[in-house]
Amino acid sequence: MGVVLDLGCGHPPYRDYAGKWRIGVDLRANDGVDVVANAYYLPFRNNSIDSVICSELLEHLANPHDAVEEIGRVLTPGGKIFLTTRFCYSLHGEPEDYYRFTEFGLRHLFSKFKILLLKPDTSGIATLVAMTGYIIQELSSRPLWGLVKNLIWRPLNRIYLMLYSRLVSRLGERERVINLRSHRLLFNSPKALLPW
Repeated sequence: MGVVLDLGCGHPPYRDYAGKWRIGVDLRANDGVDVVANAYYLPFRNNSIDSVICSELLEHLANPHDAVEEIGRVLTPGGKIFLTTRFCYSLHGEPEDYYRFTEFGLRHLFSKFKILLLKPDTSGIATLVAMTGYIIQELSSRPLWGLVKNLIWRPLNRIYLMLYSRLVSRLGERERVINLRSHRLLFNSPKALLPW
């Protein structure tokens, strides 16, 4: 598998899957972070990283284009990027929550890379349920919240949990680890494929 850069790893969910040559990079030190650095100036030589995992980081970067250029710099020729990012999602990690990416925005951002896979990981129904959750969350501070919660939210939440559990039971181990994200991408560097 070679050297795997787990960029923006936070509390690294992929640590056990990335192999012994995994390097966890994040802005903040914690368990699983090997190097404290930002995505714009990676402390690695050109063409020194075989694979990059970049999960749920891109939307938190003020200049994602610069980070993508930096990832391209450190990747070996033929290196791979496994990336997930949000499209329909509420604010999170404020105030560093800058973007939501469409398929076309991602294609543009990674135009120098060969895209091997680009697909949404949620269905229209899952997106609708998530958006309904955000609306309910917003309404929770309003006086009629108790009525809305009892008449609408609880039944919708039960249906969602039932559908979600059925979906998860049909996923393979890899998809369970990856979970449901807005976009999943796999790129080939323009200049060792991960096991999933």
